[in-house]
Amino acid sequence: MQYGLRTNIHPDTWRSFLPELIRFCHEAHIDEVLLSEESYHIATVVQSEDFFHRVAAAYCEIVPILKAEGLIPSMYIKVSMGHYEGYVEDMPSFSRFVGDDLQPSPAAPCGMDPAWQRYISRVCADCARAGFTRLYLDDDFRSDNHFQGRAGCFCDLHVQATSRRCGVELTPETLRAHVCGN
Repeated sequence: MQYGLRTNIHPDTWRSFLPELIRFCHEAHIDEVLLSEESYHIATVVQSEDFFHRVAAAYCEIVPILKAEGLIPSMYIKVSMGHYEGYVEDMPSFSRFVGDDLQPSPAAPCGMDPAWQRYISRVCADCARAGFTRLYLDDDFRSDNHFQGRAGCFCDLHVQATSRRCGVELTPETLRAHVCGN
């Protein structure tokens, strides 16, 4: 059996954190270190590409150290679509997730937004250049959010796609009524 440890790093503080992490992994017989980003914000929301570029630069230094210590380096992006319904300034601008209450999320983007898809592809590619053994996809590749448990998404992009697929003209309200039964 192999053991993995999931931990967050911040691009400004990882150097002081890494020796203790490595020591712990050896003492606890941890085989794999699953790194994810830790933002400046308490809120777990989508971060800017600039922030991720700084995280990726840190990963490029961390991965060779972990490998030299015999540890398997892997990573995942903690917030790919949204863990939180809060808002912080300077979040990337994407089409927002719209719940079954037809209210847009202040933070979670819609996964159908082509701008978000390009963003997450660039972020993953930037982080992957560090040479991780594995890049995990977070569980946020789904249609509901962590805290409110809202079903969805009922944004214009989803309504248009559903209309095309079904061959009928839908509105967010009619789609909601059909899906949610009210």
